[in-house]
Amino acid sequence: RNPTWLRLSPAENALFVQALSSYSSTVSSAALLEKAVDMIHSHTNMLVEQLSEGSHSADTQARAIRALINAQWSTGDESFRNEALHQWRLMQRKWNANFALVDLSADSGQTRYEYTTTEIGDLVGAFSALIYGAAMDELQAQFAAFFQEAVKRSRLMNSGLDQSGGAFDNDEVPGPDDAGGPFGTAPVFTGK
Repeated sequence: RNPTWLRLSPAENALFVQALSSYSSTVSSAALLEKAVDMIHSHTNMLVEQLSEGSHSADTQARAIRALINAQWSTGDESFRNEALHQWRLMQRKWNANFALVDLSADSGQTRYEYTTTEIGDLVGAFSALIYGAAMDELQAQFAAFFQEAVKRSRLMNSGLDQSGGAFDNDEVPGPDDAGGPFGTAPVFTGK
């Protein structure tokens, strides 16, 4: 264990587990793979412990969900998937179905629906990990509603192709040819 001043926060630890999981999928050496899986186990267990120590913001929970699903895939440890589902249930308490958004406040009494691009990435990553990594297809409609509100309607997405924009799906996101300029605008994201 690291001294307190070196200890990773739950959000940092979740990112570390995700990085270790990605690394482990590229390793060809059995010895390195074994070390990586041991580190994934160790840091994921630490993450589970950290998550049990109090309430966390939805973006931290989202990072943890993705890390836990990645860890389960890397190690085969079903307890990590179970913890991801537990964190999802806790995060669902912050879901506002009227707005199709997640409240990012950390139980401060003030709701927060303004997201940074990093927070959007964390939330999309959690949905993706659960839908594709944990086979929870039932979340696709909720994810689509969230994406519509947080990414498209907010104009975080400047333009989009096929199903995600323009005349193709009749939403707020123009197609690249209609997004401005003589050559249009590539489907990229803006700032906050």
